[in-house]
Amino acid sequence: MRFWKSILNSVNRLRQLSGSDLRVLLCALLLVPLTAGMLKLIGFRRVYAVLERLLRSDRPSMIRDAESDHLRARTMRRLVQRAADHSPVPARCLPVSIVVWALLRFEGLPAALHLGVRSSSQGFEAHAWVESGSVVLDDAPGIWRPFPPLPSTLNTGLHQ
Repeated sequence: MRFWKSILNSVNRLRQLSGSDLRVLLCALLLVPLTAGMLKLIGFRRVYAVLERLLRSDRPSMIRDAESDHLRARTMRRLVQRAADHSPVPARCLPVSIVVWALLRFEGLPAALHLGVRSSSQGFEAHAWVESGSVVLDDAPGIWRPFPPLPSTLNTGLHQ
């Protein structure tokens, strides 16, 4: 009985999404595990190049003011995280950030993918996050701060 109640609750939550939010969620449900798997198989540069070509949009954002752009970007980040939380393939910050970056660009919103690295007692740790305009889109506030972004020469091509 609890199983069916959970299913009905999920369906009701999906029905409450707008059409554009539902499209983002469905795309993310497909792209997050695909991106995570592709990163392991063909590596970052190739995944980046494929998504850049597939999801390129030359159209400007339909939303005109910065506040609306920021709200839309945050909503999209939340929807991609929801998809990642239900992904059959474990997806950490890199595949999630790549998908957020690609979907933002596809909608004509500003997006910059950042990669940061720090040294720790276990060696090196890395983190990926997205900025849209002046807003950092990450899974937790400030989690990106301890990770200095790689120099722009290494991030060449990662910004719109």
